[in-house]
Amino acid sequence: MTPLNSIKYSLFSSNDNLVISEEGHPRSLFTRMAGDIGTQLRARVDCADSEKLWLVAVASPVHFAAAVVGCWMAGVTPVLSADLQMDTLRDLSMRLDGILCDDALGDSGVPTINVVQMAFAANASDDAIQQIANPEFSAEQTALVLFTSGSTGKKKRITKPFLSIFEEIKNLENVFGREVNGLPRRSTVSHFHIYGFLFNIMWPLHCGHTLSTPWTFYWEQILSDLVGKACIVSSPAHLRVLSNLACQYPFHWRDSVIFSSGGPLDRSVALEIFATTGIVPAEIFGSTETGGVAVRRQSPDAPTPFTPFCGVQVRRNDMEGLEVRSPWIDTGEGWVETGDRIEMDEFGAFYLRGRYDMMVKIAGKRVSLTEMENALREMPEILDVRVFQYCNRATESREVLAAVIVPRQTPVPTAGAAKRQTVQLLKDKLKRRFDLVAMPRYWRFVKTLPVDAQGKVTIGLLEEVVQNGG
Repeated sequence: MTPLNSIKYSLFSSNDNLVISEEGHPRSLFTRMAGDIGTQLRARVDCADSEKLWLVAVASPVHFAAAVVGCWMAGVTPVLSADLQMDTLRDLSMRLDGILCDDALGDSGVPTINVVQMAFAANASDDAIQQIANPEFSAEQTALVLFTSGSTGKKKRITKPFLSIFEEIKNLENVFGREVNGLPRRSTVSHFHIYGFLFNIMWPLHCGHTLSTPWTFYWEQILSDLVGKACIVSSPAHLRVLSNLACQYPFHWRDSVIFSSGGPLDRSVALEIFATTGIVPAEIFGSTETGGVAVRRQSPDAPTPFTPFCGVQVRRNDMEGLEVRSPWIDTGEGWVETGDRIEMDEFGAFYLRGRYDMMVKIAGKRVSLTEMENALREMPEILDVRVFQYCNRATESREVLAAVIVPRQTPVPTAGAAKRQTVQLLKDKLKRRFDLVAMPRYWRFVKTLPVDAQGKVTIGLLEEVVQNGG
């Protein structure tokens, strides 16, 4: 077995001086940009051996990529945060040595470098621009630190070595490279999350595809910007509304590719997209901790399981939960428990059956949040729902349940008699399956579930809805 400290990964898979963005940046200019950032970082960081962490908070994909590579060149560890809210920055500032940004972030309390204001290669000689650099990185060294909230709302630190990053993008290229080669890339997810980082930045940068344009929530902006086929990186929350808009734009859907990650895509949504566009999204199942685990394209004929990527091993434990072993989970040793309940077929593929770690105790009674959500979704009055534990510290001494619901009816019953009647109707139906003490105490009705920049519904966003009385 080859020792990890002897394995090196080149930033680019070839030494060709390819154009890496729709703005026309060649690789040679890009590496000069990254080198300039690295030079500034080396001048700003302590030479001590202690870990040096710089948050990369740059919206432009090209400048973001240059900032990340500049960190690597300077021996600095780039940090990604799922959001850049001031409270988040204040919490992170105690762990950071500095911030690379492209906009004013307020007083973060740590050194800041605005990478867009730097005169990238403006005074570089022709020889410097033409010199193609291809940096190499050791497999075992830390490539990235992420602080992600996941579904709990609490920041969790996750470290990714270069092995994890490059082995996963090599897999993406092997599986999907022919489909996406030459396609312009658009995205509704940000590169501050590992999914967007891999699909929109590292995969195209390493393999010679063009980087994504800046991400946007708005399909109208994506579709009106294109006249031909494209590679679209999205999430279930954003894809839910795609079919209603897709037919309005002269777009070459059948030659395009749609990726979805961040949660399972509802079968009804996948089939609506297929009916409208003639293509089915490629769903990537995984997490920040595991990276990509499996893929599926849902069939109109029958429910479709997730098929593990080549080299990824999956098994079901005694709790019917999914465990994963993968070449791109740290060093690939040991099994990682995901918290997902699964059913495996005879070929080693698996169906998701909810999460077994969503069991809570309310007044001493065990309640499955997944079961309650599914029971509510079965009701014709409800389009979507999230149920979670919540505690109003000002008035309550224990946690209760709260439900944030997207109803089918309009207008949304946010207050008054209409809300009371709807809540009573839902409670009456839930009483057939759940104890009275397990009933949600807080009921909020919204037009759409709140999502972050990655299209994820987080506990923090749901708590804001409850607190605001939405």
